[in-house]
Amino acid sequence: MKRKFLVWMLCILALGNRLGASIQAKQPVDYLLERSKQEGMIPVFEDMYDDTGGTISYRCTKKGIVVYTSKAYEYRVKGLKIHQLGIQELTIQRIGKDIVLEDHITVDVKKKLLSIYAKQDVIHMTLGQKPDWTQYVSVNDPNAKIVCKGQPSQQPGIYTIVVQARSEDGQKAQTELTVYVEPDDFYNQIALAALEQLGVKQDCTMLVTNSLKAVGIDFHGAPQDYMQLGEKTDTPIAGDLIIYDGHVAVYIGDHMAVHGGWNHEDTQVHDVTCSQKLLCFIHIRNNPSM
Repeated sequence: MKRKFLVWMLCILALGNRLGASIQAKQPVDYLLERSKQEGMIPVFEDMYDDTGGTISYRCTKKGIVVYTSKAYEYRVKGLKIHQLGIQELTIQRIGKDIVLEDHITVDVKKKLLSIYAKQDVIHMTLGQKPDWTQYVSVNDPNAKIVCKGQPSQQPGIYTIVVQARSEDGQKAQTELTVYVEPDDFYNQIALAALEQLGVKQDCTMLVTNSLKAVGIDFHGAPQDYMQLGEKTDTPIAGDLIIYDGHVAVYIGDHMAVHGGWNHEDTQVHDVTCSQKLLCFIHIRNNPSM
């Protein structure tokens, strides 16, 4: 019985040592510092202490203690090896006329701190554009992996794109891009040309043909023939075409469309849903030479 108890105790102690090593290996890092930059500690002091007492500057390293000074305080850092990579345990003493504080923090010294920033505050684009967001940011590590989160929808408005960078050594940084999505005049002209025909007696194909002429497209055919002028889309914008079984219309947004040949051949605004079966939305190719 005693032997079994001893075996169990040894197992528990061994497990405890493993867990302790695991916990120590995953110890959270308070700050990142860049190798060989003594000045990297200065933002740490400014973050830790609100009343820094003036501009802080590096003074010297003496007997393993790195000394920084300001007008009111002296900062002594023990354990800092700024030329050595990896996690380090530091002891910081802040010494003033009437105060001596001691704090313990963990830092991770890296080859170079990863940074990313937006090259411009605001980006303007038109509907349908699919820009490469990475061209709008600058990263100080050419080997960092870039990931973009968020995409503007197919509607005008203001959107935020988050661009994240991750270095090979696991550092992460991100910035945000503010994107103004503006209506594309090409498609706006199609929608406006359709609206200008309200009340005109004509069939649906003439409505669409006349609307497309506003952007230099000369085409006329049966309703489904207009499918060849663009690509199908599940996110229509104003100026796209709606192809039905035996009918065609111009989409103007908010689930509304301009229909020709409607109620005694009039051109009217009506809901997208009508008596004919809806087949698809077509996003016209911006190619006025057709």
